[in-house]
Amino acid sequence: MQLRKIAMSLLVLSCFIAFTLNNVNAESQISAKSVSETGSSLIQELINSANPRDTILIPNGTYYEHVVVNKSINLIGAGWNKTVIDGSGIGDVIKVTANNTMVSGFTIRNAGYSGIRVYNCSYGHFISNTIREGNYGIKIDNSHVNIIAQNNLTQNNVPIALHQSDNNLIKGNLLYHNFGQAISTYNSHGNIIENNDISDNPTHGIYLENCENSIIASNKVTYVCFGIWIYLSQNCVVTANKVANTGPWGIITTHSNNTLISSNTLFNNEIAMQISFGKGNLAIGNNITENKLGFYIDHSFSNILKGNVIAENWPHGSFGVVGSALQDFINDVDTTNTVDGKPIYYWVNRHDCEVPASAGYLALVNCSNIIALDLNLSGNYQGVMLAFSKHVMLKNLNLSTNFTGLWIVDSDNNTVYGCTLKSNVNGIYMENSNHNTFVYNNFIGERLLDISENANFWDAGYPSGGNYWSDYLGSDTDGDGIGDVPKTINTLNRDNYPFKGAIYTFNVGEWNGTTYHVQIISNSTISGFSFDPDEGAYIRFNVTEPFGLAGFCRVIVPKQLLWALNDQWIITIDDQQIQPAITSSTDSTYLYFTYSQFSGTILIEGTGVISEFSLFQALLFLLSTIMGVTLARYTIRRKRLFSNYRFCQ
Repeated sequence: MQLRKIAMSLLVLSCFIAFTLNNVNAESQISAKSVSETGSSLIQELINSANPRDTILIPNGTYYEHVVVNKSINLIGAGWNKTVIDGSGIGDVIKVTANNTMVSGFTIRNAGYSGIRVYNCSYGHFISNTIREGNYGIKIDNSHVNIIAQNNLTQNNVPIALHQSDNNLIKGNLLYHNFGQAISTYNSHGNIIENNDISDNPTHGIYLENCENSIIASNKVTYVCFGIWIYLSQNCVVTANKVANTGPWGIITTHSNNTLISSNTLFNNEIAMQISFGKGNLAIGNNITENKLGFYIDHSFSNILKGNVIAENWPHGSFGVVGSALQDFINDVDTTNTVDGKPIYYWVNRHDCEVPASAGYLALVNCSNIIALDLNLSGNYQGVMLAFSKHVMLKNLNLSTNFTGLWIVDSDNNTVYGCTLKSNVNGIYMENSNHNTFVYNNFIGERLLDISENANFWDAGYPSGGNYWSDYLGSDTDGDGIGDVPKTINTLNRDNYPFKGAIYTFNVGEWNGTTYHVQIISNSTISGFSFDPDEGAYIRFNVTEPFGLAGFCRVIVPKQLLWALNDQWIITIDDQQIQPAITSSTDSTYLYFTYSQFSGTILIEGTGVISEFSLFQALLFLLSTIMGVTLARYTIRRKRLFSNYRFCQ
């Protein structure tokens, strides 16, 4: 409904402008009376002697003067490369104060203030001029329903500026090598800016401030500082523009509402698209690729994103949302938006759900009891963003090459388990979030950012252990794969049992409604892991020892999965037996051993292995057969009792 209202109002507006300007042009041509050269060398004298609706043809030459067009005439030069008006660095070269005028076919240069200044008048045509070396190229003040088209503007401070001027058309102009805002509109409404080519300006390409109901369409904006900036404005449309090679922003709206940003192409920008401190904006069908930061939403709410294709943006990533209050994160971002070909999952007020494995970006806003498993999330401003969410389980995620791997704000009592954070610019950002648990994670080359006021848990005690930190330099004198001294993040956050090697987590299967994992902590590379209880009570995997270092493994095996009576474990590497150090907890057995071979195959053998049916279940199966109730029905019901999660889209 909101999009329809914006589109309909702007369509009516553009039709009104086109109808009005076409009628004005037809009337001026029908009533035109040519005034030929009168022998005077001054353009102003020709204007003074002309009648309203006359056409004045100015021949070849360079004219050093300042012209005031104070009557409804057409002032036509022989061509921009033939007829030159030079302002000698003083004031306005051409000042227009009458309605229904045309200025066309000139080179206008060396203005002290404006090349063409249109003041308090309407229905003018300013077409096919070259305007250069002025403070303003074309300055429109309190003037309405004018056409500025097909002009070439260069080496001006501000090439085209509108102030308190409505319903004007700026079309097909070439603006290059200027020094300030290329097209600038203040307190001006209902203007159409389309098909302009803007390049090589050190500040803004197109700038709107305090404007309403304006259209910016099909422009090419390259090599500027700010591509298209909408500021303090309402109900504008930015569509089908090509914006490239800008920095810091391609398209940005700040403190602006109900802007439609659609079908734009943005590439090779510092920040391609940003919505800041605004609401009710719509971003639809934009193509955002190969920028340093793709699409960024900052302290904005009730925005709608659909069908945006965002890909290959680095180092700051493809997509991200930041804020401080809950409201800042309440946006409608559906899965038609993609990052690197994978859907964005931006969930608000979701509960008791499991995140689909296809996610390319994950945001959880005011959510609870969410589980995310086995996801690869890379190339975003945030790999995972939690805002005002609790009881979330992030398990076995690969968060790599994001600007921030894990971004948490106002979120408590969540668990991050078995995840790998690698090659992110920042590992974790945390604000006002406490009592979260981080265990069995790999922090490889990561640094933590701003978690000083948050108190969280970074280990599960001994012998379970904590996390792997690639920058941890503590020793392991007691030979259990755990560092002798804690990894201190700050006074409120400390991993008391940091691992000395990276953590590998293997999902080995589900039996009797329970999913089992085996963890291996090692300074070797682990590959070729296998476990099949039908083949025997053993685990097998390959190790590749880091060059010049003694290899070690700390293998954590669930006791219900694989066990050895009286701890009679047999461990070999390429048939050479290894003596392990063995530690136990209630649920798991911890096997630590070292080896000196560069590579090999590790075999860990126990005496017993899990099976699908325990003795109790075998008796239950017999009983259920007698009673006519199948074990299959029982197993299905039992699995339902074990999981309250569902897949949500």
